[in-house]
Amino acid sequence: MTPNTITSSAITISSIPPRPPPSTGLGAVAWLRLNLFKDGFSAILTLLLATGAFVFVPNIIRWALVNAVWAINDPNECRVAVGACWAVISEKYRVILFGTFPYHEQWRAVLAMIIVIGISVISAFRRFWSYQLFLVWIFAALFVLALMLGGVFGLSLITTNQWGGLPLTLLIFVGTVVGGLPLAVILALGRRSSLLVIQAISIGFIEIIRGVPLITVLFVASLMLPLFLPESLTTDKVIRSEVGMILFFAAYAAEDVRGGLQAISHGQYEAADSIGLSYWRKMTAVILPQAIACRDPLVDEQHYPCVQKHHLRQHPRPVRHFRRYLHRA
Repeated sequence: MTPNTITSSAITISSIPPRPPPSTGLGAVAWLRLNLFKDGFSAILTLLLATGAFVFVPNIIRWALVNAVWAINDPNECRVAVGACWAVISEKYRVILFGTFPYHEQWRAVLAMIIVIGISVISAFRRFWSYQLFLVWIFAALFVLALMLGGVFGLSLITTNQWGGLPLTLLIFVGTVVGGLPLAVILALGRRSSLLVIQAISIGFIEIIRGVPLITVLFVASLMLPLFLPESLTTDKVIRSEVGMILFFAAYAAEDVRGGLQAISHGQYEAADSIGLSYWRKMTAVILPQAIACRDPLVDEQHYPCVQKHHLRQHPRPVRHFRRYLHRA
């Protein structure tokens, strides 16, 4: 009798050795049939895409690599070239990265970008989350503003109308997220409030802001708002645009946070009430951490438009046309 065999007076039970798992590998023909030619529509789509790749990809390679101009001694070389002119990147990379920021002061913009990116990377690790990190962000923000503006520590003054490129993008993005998320939470809580006045204000703000494009918000912040304020109350255009971006981001993120609040089980609210937690203690310690964690992917999706649409603030042509229209009126 083997060790894996059980014998009784009635029956004999023996274990069966395990069989190997079924093979998941497919041959090339089987893979093509399963993924590319599964039905008639898939086969037609595959053939069309293959034909397009066969026709266009070689032309793209010739334009981007074979016939491209990588370095020039005469600007006319790019005008007569039949391929891409990549030499413009090496010639104009400072303008692309820094815009109209003064040439000899661009080291300040580089240092500011390193600080912002470095602290952002550190903030991505949970083990660094503490009030010390919050203080680091505050001091870093003050230092970055001092670097960009100047006028202190012997640095020359650079006005905000000379800012541009990647440094301005990072500053607007960080300011939008840092200022917009707390406002989004407040708006989401206000929309679910039992007080009708607060609920009406929150709903009206969210729906109005969500009902207009971002460029409208920036036009109002940059051009229309100063027309209704005395000159003594007029603030810098970058600050007005930043406030517009914050309001726009908060209106969209508030709906994501509200969805997270609705996804939390009602039992969590009752459990917090049963142990005597106040409203704000209940929200900050029990409800909001779960709601934000539940809707975090959707809130993160709102970050990308902030980066993509910052250029609307810098685009001068619509602003010039709008000013020309106001002067004619």
